[in-house]
Amino acid sequence: MRKAENFGVFWLPNSPDHKFHGELTIVDDCMGVLTIHVGSGEAWSTMSNSFPNFTWETYPLIFGKIGYSHYVLKKVRQYSSEVTTGRATYRFEADITIDLGGLSLQNEKEIAFNNMRFSLEDLFFYIGQKNVVLNMNHEQRECGIQYKELKSDNFMLGNDFTYFFNHSYDYTLEYGNYNFKAEARTDIEITSKKDKYVSVEKWLELIERSFSMLFTFLIGRYMCPINVKTKVLTDSKPHFIRIYYRYFKKKKDYKRNKRMRLGSIIPKLPTYLSLFYDFEKRYPQATDIYFSLYRHDDILEYKFLTAVYSIETFSRDTLEDHFYIDENDFKSKCYEPLKQVIFHELNINNRSLQENLLDRVRYANQRSFITLLKDIIEKHRDLLSEIAEICPDKDSPNIRDMRNWLTHYDPKTKKKADKLDLIELYDKVRIIFEVALYKQINMEDDHIISIVKAIY
Repeated sequence: MRKAENFGVFWLPNSPDHKFHGELTIVDDCMGVLTIHVGSGEAWSTMSNSFPNFTWETYPLIFGKIGYSHYVLKKVRQYSSEVTTGRATYRFEADITIDLGGLSLQNEKEIAFNNMRFSLEDLFFYIGQKNVVLNMNHEQRECGIQYKELKSDNFMLGNDFTYFFNHSYDYTLEYGNYNFKAEARTDIEITSKKDKYVSVEKWLELIERSFSMLFTFLIGRYMCPINVKTKVLTDSKPHFIRIYYRYFKKKKDYKRNKRMRLGSIIPKLPTYLSLFYDFEKRYPQATDIYFSLYRHDDILEYKFLTAVYSIETFSRDTLEDHFYIDENDFKSKCYEPLKQVIFHELNINNRSLQENLLDRVRYANQRSFITLLKDIIEKHRDLLSEIAEICPDKDSPNIRDMRNWLTHYDPKTKKKADKLDLIELYDKVRIIFEVALYKQINMEDDHIISIVKAIY
């Protein structure tokens, strides 16, 4: 666990005269932890002056100064307090911690930027340059190369942003004591068009829900944004601002991870990113649910259900012929008449039962999960057959039966579920979802096959 400890003064924007001493710790390069120590006799008076109506709540913004450096803490919440003889300690966690350096900002409106630069962990090894020429100087018993600033073309991301990839490779070697140091990294820099200024929260959301999400799906493990920073001009000189934010950093899973396998799609990668960005903005639910498989550790049963829910949401959002009959006809000819029957003609005096019956009617026109699943498999049958043995008539009912058992634990479905291989079904559900998703962003079949087969 990496910690950088600093002591300084902190205050709320609406109480700049009520400053308090605190210690800011950046944990694992991602989370800011603010610790305040005060004498127990003056603890509540001090805190009430600094934080009016001090309670266990979230504070949107806290400013701080440590030495010559200024800080902004956003979405801060108290997570512990401890009062002992002569001393009280309060600890807060910040979802976003901004290191402004020598730059001072006075209010939240100023905390917006027109560019953002970040890395995705190990992205260089999937899309970076691979040929490095090393020059050695034997007399000095060392060698080194700086392979920096190999910048890609500029690409569009939607209508409001442009971005480029920047590959760098630093390499040094000392023969005397055999010290070896190498660092390879791909940075991505995004700029808003027409100098549109965007809040830090919106920047982080854009990074996570476009670059991080798509590369996670392509590579098969969570590609976490790191080294996030932005550049501002002060007196015509660049000033870099570092941003730390709370993220989910999982251990690398190299069993399902083959380096360098994205090489074949790199020429089309900007196109796929652009189409994925547009798709995710239109249909965020399915991709967000599926993304949670990488961000959280769960037992296999929950992972299977999450993958199934992703397909259900994806199909209901994107597929045509979602209803058995026209929805307006269904409401006028079925739903409204049956609603009258349920509430006024049936001899039922239980309101909960009436509402339950109405819910069954409300969704009766939506095509069943097994029907939607069969349609997806059938639509991509040839492509799926190149990756795995997936049959719509066999696998669709098996996936449905396993979902029903894990959702309702009905003894009637247990016998069916006991005969099925949950791991095999889980992989098939994920393959079906990913193939359908990649087809939505017009990915070429050869690229889909190579990417999905490398993971499964």
